[in-house]
Amino acid sequence: MLAFEGLNLMRNPFGEPGVGERARLAVLDVGAYEELLREGGWVVQFIGECGRGKSTHMRALHARFPEAPFRYVAEGESPRLAPAPIWFIDETQRLGWWTLRRLFRGCGAMAIGTHRDHGAQIRRAGMRVEVVEVGGVDAPRLRAILERRLEWARRGEGAIPWFEDEDIEALLARFGDDVRSMEGELYELVQGMVEVGRIEVTPR
Repeated sequence: MLAFEGLNLMRNPFGEPGVGERARLAVLDVGAYEELLREGGWVVQFIGECGRGKSTHMRALHARFPEAPFRYVAEGESPRLAPAPIWFIDETQRLGWWTLRRLFRGCGAMAIGTHRDHGAQIRRAGMRVEVVEVGGVDAPRLRAILERRLEWARRGEGAIPWFEDEDIEALLARFGDDVRSMEGELYELVQGMVEVGRIEVTPR
């Protein structure tokens, strides 16, 4: 039997999707931010803690600008980044002050993901800033996110694993709005399943 065939799935739905796939799986509306970037002179700043959706917002928005460079700044990295008409940079809190100053002054528009508010520096550079606080998820939206992941992994017609309302509530009670940690928990649960059934989340 092929892996996950007994679950009517092609893969574990809660593994890490590819870059393009994560953008397509996002349950988001980024149309207003697209308009700002196309207008120019704006920095769209996604602020939030790890696992709350900064990168997902960035990837969903970047899918509308596939020609624009996208850079994830790793811990301890000091990349040389030249200005561009539109830049997407994730984890900008890891960049130095001078690098950010040059980018804010030289780019036509930017979307950034950060743990630290760069608003004052952006305005001093003559750019306008749209601050998007990323985080917070309610039960209906969480169900939509998770069910989209299940459908992404579907193998064929018929039943696939599912959640009951109490499983969604248990995830929210345990992890708050940390969807990334939820995905880790659900990955392990699905790995242990051998047939189609409920993905049962144990309350703690």
